[in-house]
Amino acid sequence: MAKWEPYNQNASAEFFDPEWMFGVSDGFDVAIANPLYVRQESIKELKPAFKERYECFTGTADLYVYFYKRAINLLKDNGVLTYISSNKYLRAAYGEKLRQFLANQTTICQVIDFGDAPVFTAIAYPTIVTAMKHTPTSEPQFQAVNWEMGQPVESFAAVVESGRFGMAQKELLKGDWQFAKDDALRLMERLRSVGTPLGDYSKWTILLRD
Repeated sequence: MAKWEPYNQNASAEFFDPEWMFGVSDGFDVAIANPLYVRQESIKELKPAFKERYECFTGTADLYVYFYKRAINLLKDNGVLTYISSNKYLRAAYGEKLRQFLANQTTICQVIDFGDAPVFTAIAYPTIVTAMKHTPTSEPQFQAVNWEMGQPVESFAAVVESGRFGMAQKELLKGDWQFAKDDALRLMERLRSVGTPLGDYSKWTILLRD
């Protein structure tokens, strides 16, 4: 505790106690953050502790994955999480447990997926997620935005307003998270039901080029 400097914005403490530091005993109303992006290769010594503590643990998960679960734990009921992070967990295998947790244990409010658009200099492939610490009931809907390459960040509010569309949260329980309007989702389901993905042809080697 002697190393804690609450009035030095550039200093960090080696512990975190919400009640001692902020007078909060029943959880925070809002958690807003841009979690540290540290690749899993750099946190090998921490993985045993993460495995014991977080049910969303996967051996290849990058550090930011655990920030999501930690924030939800720190929120009070109906508290709101808003994170800017890498969007890799939306579709990567290491994000499966986190996706299941968010889809089953929170009510998603909005997801803005920037895809490959270089909208930030400090983070590649970002996404903005807003979710409420509230187990989803009935048929919750959320707003989704697929940011297109070349859209001006300076017009962020206008782009989000014009590009958003509604989705049923239950659609997020079907594997990786794909954001599309209902008719497009139904079309993709039909294609999957009658076709075979190229990746299932083990005799083929698929090479992707830009």
